[in-house]
Amino acid sequence: MLLQGAFGGNVWITGPAIWPFSGDGGILADIKGNYWTPDNLNAKYPRISYANNANNYQTSSFWLLNTNYLRLKNVEIGYTLPQSLVKRAKLGNVRAFVNGINLVTWDHLKIFDPEMPNDSRNYPQQRVINAGITIGL
Repeated sequence: MLLQGAFGGNVWITGPAIWPFSGDGGILADIKGNYWTPDNLNAKYPRISYANNANNYQTSSFWLLNTNYLRLKNVEIGYTLPQSLVKRAKLGNVRAFVNGINLVTWDHLKIFDPEMPNDSRNYPQQRVINAGITIGL
């Protein structure tokens, strides 16, 4: 098992790739429907406006986020068949296994990969599960 993490960091969420108020930026799914309007007073995010308004770019600690995370990077479980069974089949050894990569991440960001939150190519780490049998003659 391999755990990977980082603690004690913060990131200022900014930049055209992720800033929800920039003129040509996209809207993250986390922001869509979760921003302030007169009908949505308990929203997580402030108002959204694509207008070129200086208020859209005011610095605020609201956009300073904790980057602490812990990721279960790799786990493998395997079982080697007993020699008494393997010898009957005239094999040297047989091992079955299942492994997983990037199975779960515990973090505060939630909307970005905590390893690179301000990267415009911020795609989530792929979760991979493999299974197989190793047969030795």
